[in-house]
Amino acid sequence: MAQGTTTPVFYEGFARTGAIGDPAVEGGNGWVTHSGSGPIAILEGSLSYPGLTASTGNRILLPAAAATSRDVNADISGTIPAGTTTAYYSAIIKVLDDTQLGDTPDYFMHFGNDAGAANTNLFGRLHAKKSGTGYRLAIQNISGGTPTQTDFPLDLTFGTSVLVVVKFEIKDGNDMATLWVNPTLGATEPTNGVSNSSGTNSATRFQSIGLRNGFMSASSSGTPKVEIDEIRVGTTFASVTPGTTTSIKDFKAGNLNIYPNPANGTFKLQLPANLSSGKVAMTVYTVSGTVLLSATGTEKALNEQLSSKFNNAAAGVYLVKIEANGESFQTRLVKN
Repeated sequence: MAQGTTTPVFYEGFARTGAIGDPAVEGGNGWVTHSGSGPIAILEGSLSYPGLTASTGNRILLPAAAATSRDVNADISGTIPAGTTTAYYSAIIKVLDDTQLGDTPDYFMHFGNDAGAANTNLFGRLHAKKSGTGYRLAIQNISGGTPTQTDFPLDLTFGTSVLVVVKFEIKDGNDMATLWVNPTLGATEPTNGVSNSSGTNSATRFQSIGLRNGFMSASSSGTPKVEIDEIRVGTTFASVTPGTTTSIKDFKAGNLNIYPNPANGTFKLQLPANLSSGKVAMTVYTVSGTVLLSATGTEKALNEQLSSKFNNAAAGVYLVKIEANGESFQTRLVKN
């Protein structure tokens, strides 16, 4: 796919059937195994995320099964220009349960320095681990030395679709990986990501995007039982977070605010003076795309609806979209 600031250079919607990575099944369906064996099945139907460009095709399942230890990758070398030092990937993921997850993280998605059957320098490593009754995602830059992982400080619920974005910067031995979870779509790169530069090895190029299904051992956790869809790779944040409308902006861009955030249930929407007394449309989504609240009114009326709805809403992450004066703004809301 052609490169551009708003168009991903690589897109995988799994518009096929069977499995990926197994040459006996439709030639691997565009993915090559670089370690292990066993099925990574393509499941019927897509994952979706509110505001993201409509999903196509199907989804895949990393089964987190001891009998399936397969690492696969797809070649992106023809679409990431030689000499590129910063790239991004995004995906919709749904961790189904705590199968094989432990208190220490293990990684299940990454960039590769090479493509095909020989692919060993893996970086921009997206991890998952148990956290309370749910799980957390974490990021590690690369291997080498005594690397650690940096948690994204948000407890997530099993069975809920989540949008992840990972950025990787090649910095000659001080490579940096940054993770965002449920960020604002298509906007300028947010400032609330978490970064990691603990590994001492270095990447030299972006040749592949990889998926890893690893099983739990006596000394380590395993990768999650997770469905994955809508994988994008690009050279800008906007290219991997395309929205259904190009006018979606972060709340800060419109001088909008919701506070306190996180909170236990009492949230207050604050609009700029030119909007506070007029009619504004507000939609609140769960991260699985269900509309929790849809309302139109003044700032006061919308706050009354927010209070009423969130007094009894479940703890978790929600997306708030405001439409006014022909523009759309979006932010994340967290109820403890």
